[in-house]
Amino acid sequence: MTTTNRRRRSEIAAPLSYLAVWMLTLIVFWCFTDGAGAMGFSILFLWIILPLSTVIASLAIGLCDSFGRWKWLGLPIFGVMYMLAEYGTFALANTLAFGNINPPQLAMIPVGAACSLLGMGIGILIRRIRGRHVSDAAV
Repeated sequence: MTTTNRRRRSEIAAPLSYLAVWMLTLIVFWCFTDGAGAMGFSILFLWIILPLSTVIASLAIGLCDSFGRWKWLGLPIFGVMYMLAEYGTFALANTLAFGNINPPQLAMIPVGAACSLLGMGIGILIRRIRGRHVSDAAV
């Protein structure tokens, strides 16, 4: 396998892993959560697992410099995905149960984007620190 193929595979690994966690969130909500477990689901998935997976995936993107300068498009994408997780769970369940159509909570986009910015910033910082140590050792 060539270096280019390995790099491409490693670039898409973090976003695909995040997408798997995101889809698992919806599956758990619709298949395994009842009314009594809604609060636990919300705390566990929407306030811990999804933000943490956003930080980790963004950290990997920043660390590997995946997608070059296009990586910054990940911030709004992660933000929209975070908003869609809530919209595809609680808002949709409310719509199906009561018939009222809830608009997406756009205020959740900056929350998801902030988690992504945190992870990407840490990843870029680690990459730059490692780069300094490598260049210092070469001198």
